[in-house]
Amino acid sequence: MHIAFRADASAKIGTGHIMRCLTLADLLSQYYHSRQSNNVPRLMISFLSAPLPQSLQQKIITAGYHYRELKLDKHDHSQEHDASCCHTLLKRLPKINLLIVDHYQLAQKWQQLLTADYDKIMVIDDLANRQHQCDYLLDQTFARRSQDYQPYVNSHCLTFIGQHYILLRDEFLSAVKTAEKRRASTEKIDNILVTMGGMDEDNSSTTIINYLIALRTQEQLSFSVTIVLGSQAPNLTSLMALIEPYQWITLQIDSNSMAQLMLSADLAIGASGTTAWERCSLGLPTLVVIMADNQNLVASNLAKQGAVINLGDFQSLSYFKLEQAFLQLTASPKAYQTLVRQCFDTIKQSKVSTMLDIIMTSIKLAPATNDDKDIIFSWQSNPDIRRFSRNNQAIPYQEHCQWFSQAIADQTRHIYLIQQCSSSEQAKNAGMIRFDEINAREVEVSILVAPDLQGKKVALRALFATPKIFKQKTIHAYVHPDNIASQHLFRSANYRQIADDHFILSSENNQ
Repeated sequence: MHIAFRADASAKIGTGHIMRCLTLADLLSQYYHSRQSNNVPRLMISFLSAPLPQSLQQKIITAGYHYRELKLDKHDHSQEHDASCCHTLLKRLPKINLLIVDHYQLAQKWQQLLTADYDKIMVIDDLANRQHQCDYLLDQTFARRSQDYQPYVNSHCLTFIGQHYILLRDEFLSAVKTAEKRRASTEKIDNILVTMGGMDEDNSSTTIINYLIALRTQEQLSFSVTIVLGSQAPNLTSLMALIEPYQWITLQIDSNSMAQLMLSADLAIGASGTTAWERCSLGLPTLVVIMADNQNLVASNLAKQGAVINLGDFQSLSYFKLEQAFLQLTASPKAYQTLVRQCFDTIKQSKVSTMLDIIMTSIKLAPATNDDKDIIFSWQSNPDIRRFSRNNQAIPYQEHCQWFSQAIADQTRHIYLIQQCSSSEQAKNAGMIRFDEINAREVEVSILVAPDLQGKKVALRALFATPKIFKQKTIHAYVHPDNIASQHLFRSANYRQIADDHFILSSENNQ
């Protein structure tokens, strides 16, 4: 199996795109190898990028992935040129099973030009401002809504939207319990962590350090400060000269232990990029500074949640703003603990494992045979499934067997097993979908999913996999008015509700 990422990093755009792709690459690799059986294809992960800083190249290679440099013309930023360079590189590599793109300059045109080079494509975004043609879309922005992307994605795109899909590396997930204990016992702010981005092109770290030097002196405080910066940051040398006289300030360059640095800190001052979620995961209260337009929504929503104090745009940041926010926290342990609690709450109820299940498996429909009667009976007999059936009474096994034999033989009734497939496991029976012919132009669909696989978008993907012969007809679905999950399912599959219990998908909208 071959997974490829398309992402860049530079002084201007920072390192966040590459870092969150590395996090997702780690999660996909762990998922794949945890389910690996004998004689399955090896997993290859490639990063397709414009020339990256040496430190990021090394991160990719050290993680066991392939860094593949694109030969881009620095004067041509068009999607067509980027796609052409990607195609030239990809045609020399094994076929891409899953292409993941995290890039603000690439959208529908680029995705369409490379269609022949991949099986599936996933977009990572946080702007919701341009058209995409993709199979999956991830936006982990806190409080982002699925409807924000409705005008921008194709009808069969599966979206993973909001804080339940925040990507975190193992070093953070494994430190949560320790962080909870440490934050509960924090009584004063002794250690401050400054994380303004790996590149910090605006040199905001220098401004903040100057403010902290003044604050420490004027308020006669004794806190220490740790700054995190990348080795390719353009203002690194001048920052090092600034802090040299101060024993209480340390500089971490290309740190590989961010979780430990965050655990050791009592307060962070940072940008509202990808590290915002890492700080929240460890309950680290943060004074947030907005460094780019795409950080506005994250900072605003986290502030509304009470998980950060938003100092606003960097251009309007003043010593007074920082001082007031800092003194507010030092004066009120209750306010500090409220921030801690709200930070932890932002990452609860993660659905990342469900997302991995979906993007690492495919759904196919296999015509049912008489041998399938027992597994279908076990699903239909589940009380939670029968509750919303037209006949919600338990069906005796013999009666089911008789019905099933007749249904299999009926040429107007088409029963399929929904099978979940991956490259590292045998196909798993996941449910049943049935199409009953009403007349030459209309069919009725009914669907059920195995109880242990509900909540994983199996039914939605099965509806998207409807055989072409039925897509040419009008499809009817009848759903119990109280079955909210199924009502949402058919709306998500582009069915139109025409009555409390009746949805249709017309042939012209089913292509």
